[in-house]
Amino acid sequence: MDLTVCPPTETAQVDVELLSRARAVRLNVSGIHTLATQLGAGFSNLTPRRIRTLREAGLVAPVPGPWAMDWPELFVVGEVLDAHVALPMRQRRCID
Repeated sequence: MDLTVCPPTETAQVDVELLSRARAVRLNVSGIHTLATQLGAGFSNLTPRRIRTLREAGLVAPVPGPWAMDWPELFVVGEVLDAHVALPMRQRRCID
């Protein structure tokens, strides 16, 4: 029996209006992930781990501010989205 397991090849449309409004918003990692799932194609794989990778690569940085020590860091959504598009993701291989 041949079994091929791959992610679906369908591409959903990006909600352009939502994307343009979201670019200036400051959110924490969890908020960005939640927003990314609503934006559609190209952003559904923007996970907290991916944002951590973008930060470690020096592509994004938290917004400086007078935050309390136990508050989550905030990021400008547009910067995170741009960095996500700019840094290629590791391609997963299909299992044959």
